[in-house]
Amino acid sequence: NHRGTAVSYTGANQSGQPDASATASGTGDTETGTVTVVATGSWLAMQTANDSAEPTAGAGTVRRGTSSGGGFGFFDSNSAPGTGSQSIVGSTSTGGTATWALVVASFAPDTGSIAFVRTSTTVNPASNTVAFDGTATNGYLVVQTLKQSSQTVTGVTYNGVAMTQLVTS
Repeated sequence: NHRGTAVSYTGANQSGQPDASATASGTGDTETGTVTVVATGSWLAMQTANDSAEPTAGAGTVRRGTSSGGGFGFFDSNSAPGTGSQSIVGSTSTGGTATWALVVASFAPDTGSIAFVRTSTTVNPASNTVAFDGTATNGYLVVQTLKQSSQTVTGVTYNGVAMTQLVTS
């Protein structure tokens, strides 16, 4: 079965997204995603997975969701951190033994500013579907899917439209 978290925002540009993205992996209690933000007013979003414990938000970071029962988390910057090299941080308390991987992306605003709308988390759905309902003006939806080792995620759609896939592993 799959686990998934969908997080929605309002005020996002409807084209050219994400503004920038990057991946990282390592070992330890600090999970840091760094990306070069291009557009002024962009927010950062980060999805993490580790083999030990659910991560908590680091400085300047808000945890928006987890897939309970594992070391998975979804975080954002809760504001526009500026352009250039910017980081977002999750942390665990494992004594430095956690092996982790993450993807971080920045998403640009439309003519206004970005705001968080809501989170929807589904754990082990029998249908392998992450349900999300809701709308937002100039909405931006980020979905994190997590799979069992023997399963494959072949794609994610919203209202029948394929979403942009940043990472697969």
